[in-house]
Amino acid sequence: MLKLSNQFKIISICLLSLMELFLINNNQIKAMNNNDPGTSNNIYNSLGEYSKYQNLLLEQRIKAQEVINALEHQVSENDKKLLFEQLETIHKQIILTQQKHLNIQQQITTKLIFLNQIKILEQNYSLLMQEMIEIINNTPLYASEEQINLLRNKQIMINQNQEHINQILEQMRNQSPIPRINLSHNNTSQKR
Repeated sequence: MLKLSNQFKIISICLLSLMELFLINNNQIKAMNNNDPGTSNNIYNSLGEYSKYQNLLLEQRIKAQEVINALEHQVSENDKKLLFEQLETIHKQIILTQQKHLNIQQQITTKLIFLNQIKILEQNYSLLMQEMIEIINNTPLYASEEQINLLRNKQIMINQNQEHINQILEQMRNQSPIPRINLSHNNTSQKR
């Protein structure tokens, strides 16, 4: 009778820990399904950088035509030098904009990889929980040591899965923010 009551206590503890994990993880999963403003902001920033890039290319084309016109006509050396400096400044801004755009794209890709990993782990978690419930339902009140070990092993797998999800969430939180690059048109280029 003592053995039966000990086994009943073990099963009760397993059920309580299972319910606790379910409640904790259910809230985390609900929170993860919300729209992530970080990804939306990155996409918006990426589109903004692309628009800046297009404007800079147009500006570069216009300034290049001005340089060609200055070379074909009698224009002072100071005016030519000024036009070349302006063209160089635009070229540097294009490079900075491209670098920033690539950085934003990398962050979006990294975040999507993390979200995909979490989705896979959530599916695995759901399967493990279903298996755990099935094992509990098929375990009699007088569970054998093998059945108790099976429950314990399944609980360990669930805990490891949850730890992996937490690690990925921590990596997402630690992901470096987008650097701020000054792309104002008032930049002065260095003298050649």
